[in-house]
Amino acid sequence: MRFLKSRSEWLVAAQSKRAYFDRGRTARAASAAVAIGMFAVATVSFWPTALAASDGTYRDSVAAAGYSGSDGSLGWSASPWVEIGESDGAAAGSVQAGTYSSPCLSGGGCLRINDTSSSTSFGLQRTADLSGAAAATLTYNYHLEEDSSWNATEFYLDASTTGTGPWTRLTTYTVTATDWYAIPQAFDLTPFISATTTIRFTSSAAGDSDEIYVDDVQIEAIPSGSTEPALWFT
Repeated sequence: MRFLKSRSEWLVAAQSKRAYFDRGRTARAASAAVAIGMFAVATVSFWPTALAASDGTYRDSVAAAGYSGSDGSLGWSASPWVEIGESDGAAAGSVQAGTYSSPCLSGGGCLRINDTSSSTSFGLQRTADLSGAAAATLTYNYHLEEDSSWNATEFYLDASTTGTGPWTRLTTYTVTATDWYAIPQAFDLTPFISATTTIRFTSSAAGDSDEIYVDDVQIEAIPSGSTEPALWFT
């Protein structure tokens, strides 16, 4: 891992990059830059030893307001985001999907979770069918916004093989300031492969009205026949 010298260098390094080889070749490489802190970047690399005949991605760039976004190679519209803690739709309440130009990357649209309650954890979850996969990865961009510094709001990313748990915590985001820009993240979902692989983002119910914005959510499936990739940071 190395620390970058400037914001512009960070932005260049943080661009997700992928290289795909034609069918019949023996390897496929994919890497995604992951921000650690403000200017540190680690590269997550996934290297299967064989190229499968077919694979694909579930992706939601939140290009339009709503919970059914699907712009990957695998259809995702039939399994939309489900609200946690409320059920008033994407245009109202503490959990929304819409246009917020500053924290969002793809056309100004992203998911937003506002931690407005000290008694209710708000969030969103979404399920993807990975039953044909031998390995899977999750990538997205996030942005934290601090509106109050009283209770140190936290936001969580969890994963499960079902939509009801048990849940495994993949990371915790603690709001201590407002981020200057969106930060890319990457996680290995291989341990959670099933026909109902589910991810969720939730709040800690600190009641400070701090927010997390999430954009460009993508789950990549590498199907059976491929060797499970190694995951490492360089």
